[in-house]
Amino acid sequence: MSTELTHLRKLLIQHYSLDEFRTLCFDLGILYDNLGGDGLSGKARELLLLIGRQQRFEELLHHIQTERPDLDMTGLTSTLLQAAMPASEPPPASQ
Repeated sequence: MSTELTHLRKLLIQHYSLDEFRTLCFDLGILYDNLGGDGLSGKARELLLLIGRQQRFEELLHHIQTERPDLDMTGLTSTLLQAAMPASEPPPASQ
């Protein structure tokens, strides 16, 4: 998943201005000023780490796709969403 996160971080820093990134954080209910990191690159990294811990990749990807429909996010969506889903429990053993 690290490769996908790197790709997503690069998409954010290439296609969002600092002000647009602040708005994205606002729309996600995340306080920009509470994110660690310096500059857009550091803040994007910290946002992705927070979103991962909160298992909110689907929400983030929805916002990005809505705001930037021309971005090619092929492969990112399914990979990140699968990684964010909790592992399913095995079926109970039959007795």
